[in-house]
Amino acid sequence: TWKIVGATPVLDPIWPEVTQDGKFAWVTEGDGQKVKKIDLETMQTVAEVSTGPGPWGARLSCDESKLYVADKGESAGYAQQGRTMTVIDTKFNIVTNVVPIGRTTDHVILSPDCKYVLANSNADHGIWIIDAETEKVVDVVKMPNDGDPHGGTFVRWRSDGNGGVVGEVLSTLTGFRGSAREAQIELIQRMQQAVVVQVNPRNSFAGTPTSFTPETVSVAPGAEVTFLFVYASGTSGPILSIAGPEDSFGTFDLKPGQRKLITFTAPSTSTTFQVTVPGDEAAKTLTVVVEEPEPAEGGMEGTALFHEVDLVADGLKWDIDTLTLKAGEMVRFTIANRDDEVHNFINVETGFVAPASPDVSGGQTSSFEWTVPNQKGTFKFFCSYHPSMIVDVTIE
Repeated sequence: TWKIVGATPVLDPIWPEVTQDGKFAWVTEGDGQKVKKIDLETMQTVAEVSTGPGPWGARLSCDESKLYVADKGESAGYAQQGRTMTVIDTKFNIVTNVVPIGRTTDHVILSPDCKYVLANSNADHGIWIIDAETEKVVDVVKMPNDGDPHGGTFVRWRSDGNGGVVGEVLSTLTGFRGSAREAQIELIQRMQQAVVVQVNPRNSFAGTPTSFTPETVSVAPGAEVTFLFVYASGTSGPILSIAGPEDSFGTFDLKPGQRKLITFTAPSTSTTFQVTVPGDEAAKTLTVVVEEPEPAEGGMEGTALFHEVDLVADGLKWDIDTLTLKAGEMVRFTIANRDDEVHNFINVETGFVAPASPDVSGGQTSSFEWTVPNQKGTFKFFCSYHPSMIVDVTIE
């Protein structure tokens, strides 16, 4: 109809980066030194994250777990001389890294194989190539005659089978195209359907060892299973090595804020194996039980994937005093913060600490998921900024 269907206030909006499902848009604020995460159904801002000076272009990672923001220096006083790329975790809405790049970078582009992020610097006349996994600059390609590499396009050429050549655009400054986009959508769907395992690094202050949440996962014999390992820490935690059976699971490293998809086929017979943290003798293990699933009671179908829990913070108080959860169930918390203060919802004993619960700014609403550990008892969950805000959570 070419009519406006919604609007929300944004200071100096420059670049909208929309998720593949069309539910959210990340919008850079050139003169605001931040990006806003906007719910496109309600047209409400659900998160604000600070960036470097004058952000311009932005690009969601292949799995949409990260947002790469080009801090061009578009805001007053910086003369377009910004020289950093801010990396944002889109689940917890926090900055996880700042990568030095060339000056006056308008756009970042992803390689179709998801291995590299390319930042195009106008003032320094080159392309900064960043390894997407390590977030380290691995090379700089200088432009001939000091050219300004504003945009960029990945194209794949192949034979048409009749002596001719066919070209397919795979990636541009506005995202993936063609078969690359189809692969991206498939990757996102795999992540959404995966068994989420939170890796909690040891916390010497709280006296907690490295652990997994949940501690036990059951899978069916012969099933192809995808695990999504999420490192539940900020940027200061150690790199953790995770290991399972080499013939099916393998060994991989996780760094703070990183996620890793592992897909394997479970043994055809009932068994049990451990996923460990080599080199950390005090670490707890993840137990994977391969067994036939028990039939659902009463033949119930269509059970909700998440147990939805709504929390309202108002007057430095939660709207509930108690909450009962079941061990092993997946919970989606939604915090509506009606105060002017920042709130979160944590418990050290169960490993449910920031950024497992992100900070929710005053007047904002944010949702996040948690798999309840097999740790039965009653625990006091509270806001780390306001410890008097307590909810007694019983895990059965």
